[in-house]
Amino acid sequence: MLSIKKIKFFFIIVLCLQLFYVYNNRSNFSYDVFKNSFSKNKTETYALSPEVIESKYFLTELNINTFNLSDNIKGNVYLYQRLIEFNYPKRFDQKSKFYFFLVEENNYLNCKLFKAGKYLKIGKC
Repeated sequence: MLSIKKIKFFFIIVLCLQLFYVYNNRSNFSYDVFKNSFSKNKTETYALSPEVIESKYFLTELNINTFNLSDNIKGNVYLYQRLIEFNYPKRFDQKSKFYFFLVEENNYLNCKLFKAGKYLKIGKC
C-alpha cells in the first residue's frame, strides 16, 4: 500500500501542475504589463486603440490645444469617448478648425491636411 507521505507528495505535484496550467493558459496575466506598470506611456498600448494613441502624438507634436472630430469618428462611440478622454487637457471643441479623420476617410472637403499617420489624419478646415 501507498504510504501517506507518497499520497501527499503526489497531491502537491498535481497542485503545482494545476497552478502552472492556470497561470499559463487561463489567466490573462502579462509580465510586460507588470514590468512596465510604472514606466511613462508604456501601458497605454494595452488599454487603448492605436488611433487614440496616435491622436495624442499629433496634438503634442503640432501643439494644438483644441480639436474636432469627423462624423465617422463621432459615430464610433468607443473612439469618440476615448479620443476626448485620453487627450485631456487638450479639449474637444466643435468650433475648432483642427479635425481628426480616419485614414480611410476621403470626405474632408476644404481641409488642408497637416499630417497623416498610420491610423489618423489631422487637418485644418
